[in-house]
Amino acid sequence: MPLTSASQLEGLMRGQTQQLKINKTASRTTIANRWFTTFDLAGNPAAGTLAGVSIEGVVQNGTPKDLSTFSTFNYPPFFEMINLEDITFVEELWNYYVTKVEASNTVASRLAIFDCVIKYGSFSFDADEKPETVFDETLYRSPNNSDIDIYTSELEYWIQINTPFATQPTFNIEDHAGSAWAINCATRGITPNTVGELIPLNNTASTFDSNIHSISGASSIVCTDGGSAGGFDVLVMRKIWEGAIPFANEQIVHNYESTGLVRIPFDAALILAVASNSTSSGLPEVVLDVVFSE
Repeated sequence: MPLTSASQLEGLMRGQTQQLKINKTASRTTIANRWFTTFDLAGNPAAGTLAGVSIEGVVQNGTPKDLSTFSTFNYPPFFEMINLEDITFVEELWNYYVTKVEASNTVASRLAIFDCVIKYGSFSFDADEKPETVFDETLYRSPNNSDIDIYTSELEYWIQINTPFATQPTFNIEDHAGSAWAINCATRGITPNTVGELIPLNNTASTFDSNIHSISGASSIVCTDGGSAGGFDVLVMRKIWEGAIPFANEQIVHNYESTGLVRIPFDAALILAVASNSTSSGLPEVVLDVVFSE
């Protein structure tokens, strides 16, 4: 439920807390001040696979359905603090708040936590695909119908580079509602030749707007490229948190005033992204305190 009073905030601070931890024991080559995923790097959780398994898009789920897969699960295991059989309202699945984030890295960098909602892919450098799947609003983990517009306005399309490009492609995405997003890498001075890079797309109707205002899903994914190599995924993600590590090995702590008590669903598929000040992602670690509120 949304917090609307001081008494609710006080109750939240006494709520049941779960820590979600992401720490990586392997680094990757990066380009300074550009975002890179750590999803495929060794650590906790275990390394995942960058390339998607369907151009129609697959909803990512952060709650293991079979706990025997825990040791190889690629998202932080978000075990339910409530019995799902007792749930009466869908909104109760959203009664989780990020109250504190502790983060560090072995290099100066910015770190961000995303909820990866849908993964499309994988695609090649000459992709021209038309996914037919229209996603239902519930797959966007909306807390309730009245909040759908708010939630979808926080979703963004990101390109994830799986294999290096030799040139500067243009990516274009349209959805089933007629909206469009794009990124011209040449205009931005980006050559996506490094595995794991994350590139956000802008809504073509507004230079300053990258957000998704429709829940229909992608209807067209096109890559225009003059080269002969490169592969990518399209991710639909919602940013949960971002913070700066100003110096190598420094730890930062953001309490609820800094996190904004952002709400996340019980099945959030959380990934850690790094924008390093150098050419290495370092060995980042992030711990989120997540509180369940009745």
